[in-house]
Amino acid sequence: MDDFKILFIGRSGSAKTTAINSASQVKVVSTDVLMSFMTTDVKKETTVGLDYGDLMVSIPGGQRRLRLYGVPGQSRFSFSWEIFQQGCSGVVLMIDATDRCAIDDIHYYTSAGENTSKRIQLPTVIAIVKGDLLSLEGLSQFKENVSKANISLPVLWIDARSKDAVLSVLNILLKQIGR
Repeated sequence: MDDFKILFIGRSGSAKTTAINSASQVKVVSTDVLMSFMTTDVKKETTVGLDYGDLMVSIPGGQRRLRLYGVPGQSRFSFSWEIFQQGCSGVVLMIDATDRCAIDDIHYYTSAGENTSKRIQLPTVIAIVKGDLLSLEGLSQFKENVSKANISLPVLWIDARSKDAVLSVLNILLKQIGR
């Protein structure tokens, strides 16, 4: 049985912890702590180390263990991103549709070029969350911006609280890894 290390990355508040909790078959190891500033009614904690969950999936060729790692989204923890990418099989880039920097984040994390460890060079799927919180006009504009961004990666709109939605993202990622 092969293990796959799957990294969930994105800004703070992009539902990385929620997605891992939705998919994991074991109790998630979490390093969430109370936020010291900018708390909201919705988000009172943030990840400062990593989240870890575990999931067994059946794919052609047998069972595979997916080791799900969520990294902190705050830029002050960016030094750890290179470390977490070591031995990684693939990445789920979590994007919050309500964040005004969402399109910039997609470009930042996926652009080739400058020799920086923060850019992804692994099989990647983009999971966009919180689209349901946008107005119809805002949602339409965001989808248009994603379309104009000329993204060559799979993009899925999901509810990170839904196990089936997160499993769909992981299945697409596994197909990319298998290529």
